[in-house]
Amino acid sequence: MPLIIAQVGKSFRNEISPGNFIFRTREFVQLELEIFLKPDQSENFFQNEIEKIKNFLKKLGFAKNSIRLNYHKKEKLAHYAKATVDFEYNFNFGWGELIGISNRGDYDLKNHSEKSGEKLEFVDSATGKKFLPHIIEPSMGLDRLMLAVLEECFCFDSVKNRYFLKLPFILSPYKVAVLPLLKKFNFLAEKIWNELISQKISATLVTSGSIGKRYYHQDVIGTYFCITIDQKSVENSIVTLRFRDTTEQKTLKIDEITKFIKENFVNE
Repeated sequence: MPLIIAQVGKSFRNEISPGNFIFRTREFVQLELEIFLKPDQSENFFQNEIEKIKNFLKKLGFAKNSIRLNYHKKEKLAHYAKATVDFEYNFNFGWGELIGISNRGDYDLKNHSEKSGEKLEFVDSATGKKFLPHIIEPSMGLDRLMLAVLEECFCFDSVKNRYFLKLPFILSPYKVAVLPLLKKFNFLAEKIWNELISQKISATLVTSGSIGKRYYHQDVIGTYFCITIDQKSVENSIVTLRFRDTTEQKTLKIDEITKFIKENFVNE
């Protein structure tokens, strides 16, 4: 103990009024943990899991004021719960549940044991004592989480009149877009792109369209960086690295690109 079992699968609900895009649907992907514990561990683990969820949401890019915690009052608790906390997100239609976590005590195994007649006690190898494990259960709907991430990260820059998807580095589908300014730079762009791929950095190579349109397209799909290849790249091995969120630009030597990304962003 503790024993942790992760579950991923489809859930189905007879929702009378599904709505708000994919917030409330009759079919969705559900993620759950079942954490089996000694009874005297459950309270501490419950609080620790709450902190882990806070850090998880922070890593996904949620601002503090976008999330609130709803601690269920005793009279509002489900029949199986000793304690329940909902993490709620401020969607454009109002606050809605995003992730729930419950301290289910020994309700599950106690009822299984009573109904089945099977003894489900755990024997502590250190003390020889028997006990029914308590269960902590964090649970979330993946579809709803994705909706919240997209809503949180979709931004409009009124100064530059552009939309962009402010995904954290770990969620960006492409970390880098390699953009040769002219066709004659394609050979070098392909070489840089292949090197990024070989280093396990997700990258795309886009060779057509104006550079402004290519920047715009990468911004709206959440690509973290754009690397522009021009004459300086051929003559001096220098590229321009453009940051999605600020549009600021930085020059780098070609052989410094991978090192810069890995040292500053991969473990973000």
